[in-house]
Amino acid sequence: MTYLVWDGRAMVEVPVAAQEGEALVVPNVAVVLYDSPGRERLLLQRRDKPGEPVRGLWEIPSGRWRAGESLREAALREAGEETGLEITEWLSGLTRTEAHSRRPIEAGRAIVSVGVESAYPALHVVVEAVAVGFPRPQKGETADPGWFEVAVVRAMLASPLEFVEYAAAVLGETLGVG
Repeated sequence: MTYLVWDGRAMVEVPVAAQEGEALVVPNVAVVLYDSPGRERLLLQRRDKPGEPVRGLWEIPSGRWRAGESLREAALREAGEETGLEITEWLSGLTRTEAHSRRPIEAGRAIVSVGVESAYPALHVVVEAVAVGFPRPQKGETADPGWFEVAVVRAMLASPLEFVEYAAAVLGETLGVG
């Protein structure tokens, strides 16, 4: 299933998950990565999928949360796949509770963004973490990864059209911008 939407430059078809002809909201995990527990610098990268309407815009590691994964596993996978970085410490957005005797429950902070030009809603479960290593681009996925001072990112968010929509929403909420 696809939606025809305006991406700010042209009409484009955007694929969406569907079941029996109805668009579905697919949960995503979004990871705000810092290079230290002091939260002074965070990772930004550019979206680099050929043909995507958001190609070249700033984003943070994120992706679909796969069935059967815990929130922790999904965040570790997405951060590793997109950046090559290893998460060493969880800062926020990931709590564990023993509320049920059969298994622990993980809970994250949820942010809803509206997707490309309000075509469909997207649910992003956000975690903040410290990562170590050197961020690397992933050909056909991400480009220009780097550590940015939080004050610089706050200033960049004054022009949210430079970001993939979900990233602007997540970072704005996380950093208290807007």
